[in-house]
Amino acid sequence: KAQKESFKEEYSNIEKGKPISISSKIISLNPQIDEYGLLRSCSRLQNAHYLPYNVKYPIILPRGHTITKLIVKHYHDEANHVMGTNQLLTKLSERYWVIRGREEIRDAEAKCNKCKLRRCKPAQLLMAPLPAMRFKEPLRAFARNDIDFAGPFLTMHGRGKIRQKRYMCLFTCLLSRAVHL
Repeated sequence: KAQKESFKEEYSNIEKGKPISISSKIISLNPQIDEYGLLRSCSRLQNAHYLPYNVKYPIILPRGHTITKLIVKHYHDEANHVMGTNQLLTKLSERYWVIRGREEIRDAEAKCNKCKLRRCKPAQLLMAPLPAMRFKEPLRAFARNDIDFAGPFLTMHGRGKIRQKRYMCLFTCLLSRAVHL
């Protein structure tokens, strides 16, 4: 039904055995109607006997039709929203030939709520105001400081193979942000 709605002229011409208009969107696909009344593309893979019928003769789907959108959405959901446009197009091409398929897939990805959440950027955190003592009269270095401890660190002394545990005491000046180990 989707094909008959979107490709009325082409479908009726193929049924009657007439040639398709040169200005048709699907003339390059060499469309044929199968025994179920579906428009299929007759590709160059006709003699590849090891390929399935759907790969050799993919069903032509019109861009923007509801059934096309549902099929693309189904494949997108089936891939857990992680396949890129090209990968999804390759997966679709195993069975369907979507007119302007990349654009149809991008539209589906843009409307997908899970993909929107994945693409959103985290909010920027606001920095806390600087402490008041940083703006007081200048004092000598390390007049106001903070102490941090870290460790143990395994170090080797000289060229020997003996490892020693070392601990670190880190002094940070709150006024100038100078560091002393």
